[in-house]
Amino acid sequence: GGDTLPSVTIRSASVVGPNTIELKWADLIDTSLQSYNIYRLDPASNQFNRIYTSYSILPVNPDLFQTYTDNQVHTSDSSFTYLVQAVNKCGLGTPLNMLTPHTSVNLDVSISAGTPLLSWNDYGGCTPVGGYLVERMEDYNSPSAGLSSSAVGPRVSGSEDHGKTWVARPGSAPSSTLATATFPM
Repeated sequence: GGDTLPSVTIRSASVVGPNTIELKWADLIDTSLQSYNIYRLDPASNQFNRIYTSYSILPVNPDLFQTYTDNQVHTSDSSFTYLVQAVNKCGLGTPLNMLTPHTSVNLDVSISAGTPLLSWNDYGGCTPVGGYLVERMEDYNSPSAGLSSSAVGPRVSGSEDHGKTWVARPGSAPSSTLATATFPM
């Protein structure tokens, strides 16, 4: 038929490196699925631009995730907002205004009286976010001291840890949904 497919459920828009965001979404179970279009918001025009089309539609399993890695971003500069649209064999997709955008977390660290002050934007697309888990890392692959969870808003200050990397992620989002910033030496 010519009907559009159901909306795609994005699971996360995760910062996985200084120039990389990984999108994960649940597979759709539909025999008319042809592809997925990935869109990124252009903040200058406030329009979503298609950045990739994925024809990887197998295996069809709602417990598995499809992924796309966007390595054309600078995650230390800002957050990024995405949509994933399912397209059927007739070339029809759900209208973009009916899809739920997801926005990555951008973490910033500054110094206030010798103490790191961490601030970040709210993760968009997964509501409500019950808080954020903030951790200090000795290196990118091994979290060490957890700082706190912030249920009030995206701001927390910590001890004096020059040269350490900090990680923030929404408390209700997958553990891979994170942003990092390094406290200056």
